[in-house]
Amino acid sequence: MSIASQCPGCARKFNAPDHLAGKNVRCPQCNTSFLVQAGGAPVNFDFGSASASEASPAPTPAAEPGRRSLLIGAIAAGVGMMALMFLCTGVGVAYYFLFAGPGAGWKEYTSADGGFTVLLPPNPAQKDKSDPKITAGKITEISAQPFGSRHYSVQYYDLADLPINNYLYLAWLRHSLVSAGGTLVREQDVTAGPYSGKEVVVELAGDQLLVRRTILAEARVFSLTAQYPKSSAPSAEAQKFFDSFKVTSVPKVTRPPTTLVATGPTTPDPLPKTDPTPKANPKTDPPPKTDPVPKMDPPVKTPPATFPIKPDELALLEAINRLRQADGARPLLPVQKLFVGARAEADSLARTKNAGKQDNYGYLRYFRLTIPSRGMPPAQELVDQLVLSKSTRAQLVEEEFDHIGIGIATAKDGTTYYMLLFCGGTDKAP
Repeated sequence: MSIASQCPGCARKFNAPDHLAGKNVRCPQCNTSFLVQAGGAPVNFDFGSASASEASPAPTPAAEPGRRSLLIGAIAAGVGMMALMFLCTGVGVAYYFLFAGPGAGWKEYTSADGGFTVLLPPNPAQKDKSDPKITAGKITEISAQPFGSRHYSVQYYDLADLPINNYLYLAWLRHSLVSAGGTLVREQDVTAGPYSGKEVVVELAGDQLLVRRTILAEARVFSLTAQYPKSSAPSAEAQKFFDSFKVTSVPKVTRPPTTLVATGPTTPDPLPKTDPTPKANPKTDPPPKTDPVPKMDPPVKTPPATFPIKPDELALLEAINRLRQADGARPLLPVQKLFVGARAEADSLARTKNAGKQDNYGYLRYFRLTIPSRGMPPAQELVDQLVLSKSTRAQLVEEEFDHIGIGIATAKDGTTYYMLLFCGGTDKAP
């Protein structure tokens, strides 16, 4: 015996065994669950290919809502996660290309006081970044931070006079930047219109990369800086920033012309005339009064060395002692062990660009100054360039220093390295 049943979902008819009367079954065609009526009349027909054996008991009413809720929750969570990923990605990409991408959102910044124009991200801010170690004057910075940890800035300041040697001044700025903390990656010569400069790339702590381009325009110094994570360096964005910089106006600085003093008459003197005044009698007349001889500045008093000193080293020592003498400081004494050490460090720099092992040579106070130079300028020009830095000048005339060592070596590429060791504060014999 079987009970005639019909699926309410697809209207398919089939015969259900009588033991399923009053129970939920699942349609084998549409998977719809429905109740087999217990009062159905027994029949002997069979429509379709589905038999009573194909109808399977459906899950209990208590279990069905739980499974369906779990399935719906999983689908909803998946859809929600995909929507969130799309939204975040879309907003991030849109933000980057609209506000932080290489081109969009940047505007030309014009500084009438600084005399330059440059493309910067939105909302740049101006700050006073004066640093007496760099210059005694004011240092102005315009900076902007477009997105994440990227940072762009332009600093400018004026020197008291034109640098005597641009290469030495730029090398000193590079040394100051690297010594503050970082590793020099590379450097190259750059230009901005008619003005020249230097670009250095320094690797900083915390996966940061700093690119600084310094331009010397007359006596005004421009420093353009781009800093960003090394792992996501926006090379196109940084290049756009540097290439957009243009100098519009800077104060002109001219050196006074050299005054030539004539050492003789420019026209022939007329013939001497006879002086009617009688000559003085040396026996009766007192000797004529004469003006006192004007006092001359004393020569540089460099203590004599007890070991051979090269002419270039001696010229630099004389120039330094001349500066100290003018400042009222005692001259520095050349010490053989300091000269030997300075020469070794300069030779190492010329060969490997590394000074090698450094020593204080038993002194309580010492100052080590390294100077790279393209070529070998005269000693006095070198010292004149060094004193442009207020802090370096203070070290050169420091009263507590009394001993010095000098080393000079030239590399194969033509770079000359100067190593100066200033020492003091020891009871040991030199």
